[in-house]
Amino acid sequence: EVRHFEEIFRESEASQSQQRQNQQQQGQQQQGQQQDQLAQLQKQIISATWNIKRQAAQSASLDRQQKEDVDVVLQSQADVLQKAQSALAEARDPSASQALQDASKHMERSVEHLGEAIESAAATKLTPALSAEQAAYQELLKLKRQDNQVGRSRQSSGRSNSGRSARSQQQLQQLELRQKEDRYEIERSAQSQQQTAQREDLQVLNRLRELARRQNEMSNKLKELQAALRQAETEEQRQEIRRQLKRLREEQLEALRDVDELQRRMEEPQNRQRMSEAREQLADSRSRIRQSAEELEQEMVSRAVTSTTRAGRQLEQMRDEFRRRTSGQFEQEMRQMRDQAQQLDERQKEITDEIQRQLDLKQKTLVDSGAGKDLAERIEEQKQSAEELVERMKEVSEQSEISEPLLSKKLYDTVRQKSTGDIDRSLEVAGELLRRNFLRQAQEVEKPAAQGIEGIRKGVEEAAQSVLGDEAEAIRTAQRQLDELIRQVDEEAERAGRAGQRQSGDSNEPGAPATDQRRRADARRRAGGGRGGDPNEPASSDQQQRTNAQRGGRQGSQDPNQPQQATASANAGGGGNRQTDSQRQGNGQRSSQRDGQRQANNRNADGRADPSGWGGGQRLPDQWGGTRGPITGEDFRQWSDRLRDVEEMLSQRDLRNEAARVRDRARSIRVEFKRHGKEPQWDLVREQISRPLVELSRRLDEELAKLESREALVPIDRDPVPGRFAELVRRYYENLGGGDQ
Repeated sequence: EVRHFEEIFRESEASQSQQRQNQQQQGQQQQGQQQDQLAQLQKQIISATWNIKRQAAQSASLDRQQKEDVDVVLQSQADVLQKAQSALAEARDPSASQALQDASKHMERSVEHLGEAIESAAATKLTPALSAEQAAYQELLKLKRQDNQVGRSRQSSGRSNSGRSARSQQQLQQLELRQKEDRYEIERSAQSQQQTAQREDLQVLNRLRELARRQNEMSNKLKELQAALRQAETEEQRQEIRRQLKRLREEQLEALRDVDELQRRMEEPQNRQRMSEAREQLADSRSRIRQSAEELEQEMVSRAVTSTTRAGRQLEQMRDEFRRRTSGQFEQEMRQMRDQAQQLDERQKEITDEIQRQLDLKQKTLVDSGAGKDLAERIEEQKQSAEELVERMKEVSEQSEISEPLLSKKLYDTVRQKSTGDIDRSLEVAGELLRRNFLRQAQEVEKPAAQGIEGIRKGVEEAAQSVLGDEAEAIRTAQRQLDELIRQVDEEAERAGRAGQRQSGDSNEPGAPATDQRRRADARRRAGGGRGGDPNEPASSDQQQRTNAQRGGRQGSQDPNQPQQATASANAGGGGNRQTDSQRQGNGQRSSQRDGQRQANNRNADGRADPSGWGGGQRLPDQWGGTRGPITGEDFRQWSDRLRDVEEMLSQRDLRNEAARVRDRARSIRVEFKRHGKEPQWDLVREQISRPLVELSRRLDEELAKLESREALVPIDRDPVPGRFAELVRRYYENLGGGDQ
């Protein structure tokens, strides 16, 4: 064996993509390990051949035990030859290919000599075999790399370093790397595992669809033969029918073998846990197919029809179940794709508005602002994002072709109709014109690109609806969740307020009960929903009336001593909008449902109504520090998870961001409470949690009105109240809610 005096270790150049660099290093490492394994195996074959030759040196022939040992060496040499040929097919380096090719030739000669030694039982045949094995080993040693490229990696490589010699390891440790260690973590995902599971589910779905189709066809054929057998008059006709039944039985036996193959696939380690229930159902279907084959052998056609029909139904149920499972895997993909398309369209509209603004500015000042280059860079980013989105649409369309044909067709039609070729060319020309500051010409060229991007966004949203379901129903579900979350926070704040009043024992303010505090909080909530205009202004739509009715239902019944409050609120939120009978009926039904739900929530355990309007089914401890409640109690995790579910249900990014901000504020208040054990400031809780959630629910009302009725009047602009008028609006609604004249 010839060993090199030293190995050279060089620092690899920094790659732009760390992930790509790691993949290349792993590939080279696996290839080097494979080559080292070949050399080690060949070395063991040489040692075994040498030992057998030494044992047989005293006699000219090989005994029975020695012939068996030579046969084992022959099989090992054949295995190493096969691995060397596989490595030769994957080799890219010309020198490595030549070395593997020469090593394979020497191994073939060694196999021939070993075979001759077994046949002739002559020990002299081991000498040329040993020479060929040594020559093959020398060729394998040429594969060992002398110049190694080394770079820092995030993952430890202790397992790969264990094969190095102590001298090489010491030299590697003494190497001073110029690149600094990157201490930041990278995002890890189970994307490859998810793709593998999705691919397996699609394969199983394919086979289930095929088996169900064959069983249904078998059932129809058996019914036809059963009818023909009844009508057969001659023995020749009966014999022909029996021959057809025999062929059908053979087809059933073939289907039985296909079911067995599918069962083995389901029992593989990566599928065993996920498909445990499906395996049991498939076993039941298999027994029915086997039963039908036995019944066909006995010419019991009617029973065979029954067994085949039941097997087909079970396979169809399994097919539908796997179809739902695979379609669920596209939900997250389509959510991300829809968000990406919406962001792409929003950015393009911003670019269009910016070009128009620059044109107006240029006409007024006649001075070049230098914004053309910035717009050109943004358009270049748009071009790349559009290409990535279309490639992603193509991939999902191909993957969903089996399980979700409707989704696949809509994505394919969108890609075909809105080809990125025209969009890319328009964006490229517009970017070049903007670099040269030809704003007017760039605006004309950019319009087709904006229209194409808008068409892609609409197509993606339509395709996502086939998987994600109806957006209106999702908004209704999210709204019900929000109502419950708001009720829980308000109940906890109300209990804490009552407990604080009892602890303070202040008898100087008998006229300030908890109802007044709640009334002021309710007034602040209504201030968030106000338009900031004239109180006599009619409401914008029937949806606004329903919103006010819902807020009144959520805030509970009023104080019996102030009956005018409800009237004032109704006058403030009422309007003179005219509605069609169908709209009034639909709105009345939704309001009745919500009011009924809130009335049910505002009852005690004994069925009597809670006069405070804040009851929740079960009487909770009426003191601060109780064990229940989303802020200070044990229900925070559940409350936060439900708010996260609301966030996932919403399709618009600004609504999701608002829900996420409220969840972050609630978590911060919760952390402060757990850290210091100090009672939260409940006015701050109402201001930062309850009020934004009420506002979010109101916005969902508006979005629902847009989706449900094209004729519904909803506010288009949702600009907040200007700062100089905010305090006046707040005081107005406080006075209005308090019944002050």
